[in-house]
Amino acid sequence: MQNHYRRLLPAATISLCVVAGLAEPARALTFTEFPTPGPPSAITTGPDSALWFVERNQIGRITPAGMVSEFPIPTTNSSAVGITTGPDGALWFTEQSGNKIGRITTDGVITEFPLPTSGSGPVGITTGPDGALWFTESFTSKIGRITTDGVITEFATAAAGSFPGSITTGPDGALWFNEPGNGVNRIGRITTAGAATDFPIPTANSFPDAITTGPDGALWFTEFNTGKVGRITTAGVITEFTIEFTIPTTPSVPQFITTGPDGALWYTEGFASESVPGRIGRITTAGVITEFPIPTPLSPPDGITTGPDGALWFTELTSGKIGRLALTTVNSHDFNADGKSDIAWRDTDGNAAVWLMNAAQVLQAASVGAADPTVWSIVGQRDFDGDGKHDWLWRDTSGNVAMWFLSGAQVTQSAGVGNVPAAWTIVGTGDDYDAERVRAQQARCRQLLDTPVR
Repeated sequence: MQNHYRRLLPAATISLCVVAGLAEPARALTFTEFPTPGPPSAITTGPDSALWFVERNQIGRITPAGMVSEFPIPTTNSSAVGITTGPDGALWFTEQSGNKIGRITTDGVITEFPLPTSGSGPVGITTGPDGALWFTESFTSKIGRITTDGVITEFATAAAGSFPGSITTGPDGALWFNEPGNGVNRIGRITTAGAATDFPIPTANSFPDAITTGPDGALWFTEFNTGKVGRITTAGVITEFTIEFTIPTTPSVPQFITTGPDGALWYTEGFASESVPGRIGRITTAGVITEFPIPTPLSPPDGITTGPDGALWFTELTSGKIGRLALTTVNSHDFNADGKSDIAWRDTDGNAAVWLMNAAQVLQAASVGAADPTVWSIVGQRDFDGDGKHDWLWRDTSGNVAMWFLSGAQVTQSAGVGNVPAAWTIVGTGDDYDAERVRAQQARCRQLLDTPVR
């Protein structure tokens, strides 16, 4: 294991209000920020249940508890840009100035692979559907492929001067990437055989910045220059959503984007001033946008990913911080079987409480217990034992699942349920799911969304 920097850094935590969207469960949002020695940029969840990020000439690692480690890249002035988890249990990253692809094990051992084309400027990287790593070569308008043994193949993009940046694996088994090059302004697609096509974005000079696969079977991307979030189907139909028209924030500069643990898309807005703080944005698959200012002023967020703990993790390049945005489900349910919904609360120390309600009147307020907020999260509330009173479903960062059975403001029983690897996320609980009906409704919605306006 290489020598590296490691320490537990103090974190600043700010608890925000309970928020809710139309026909959605309420959620408590809590920001926590961890300082880093260097300026962090792209970030991803590693195979070791930690977060990994790039810092110019270092690779960083942070645990959900805030323990930071750093590993220097052998090539000086390498300018690391993108990072992803590979199929071999290691992390793979791009070195834009070093013109290399790097590999780092979870123990911190780094290997570098020089690219065949000089000055290619690799940027984005992702694991492909074929068990290889795929990356963009922004300066030479190529898409690269590297096996876990280091064998590299390069393919030209469909458009010259495309300047490809972000790349992701699509739901159709192809790779999708952004082409922000001057006069290009397209979303590109390349098969694992190297056949490249692209699709023009309706808004001119939008500068597509980042792209990810959404929960709805489409690709979602950000438009840096025009303050929009775009959606493209695998058939190439594009829909755009303007951020300013939903919540006036001038200007809006969306950058990285990821699928969140709640089935929505989350993105960073890379602009901050004394009057406009940096923000984390959320857009549902129906196009409903919400924005949340981050605690540190003049600190625009950059990279973003869903962590192993079910929270959103993001980087703050200029202030040298890693941020965590926890989404605690606080559905208002009936905890005492009086036919009236009640409210669940949780503070930043992990203390949980309930308000038993009668319309707008709090009949009883009581604490019900506590759990470490850096480890345990409430991920669902349902009547699991059929007594007419809603219970709480918990999950920790190691994948352990537990339940609290409630009767009013009292936990009558707590029980472990089992363990599911951290790669799996609980996205819903329900009673008597009608799978065929749900699939039919989803298919109809996608058909309506994917039909171009004539």
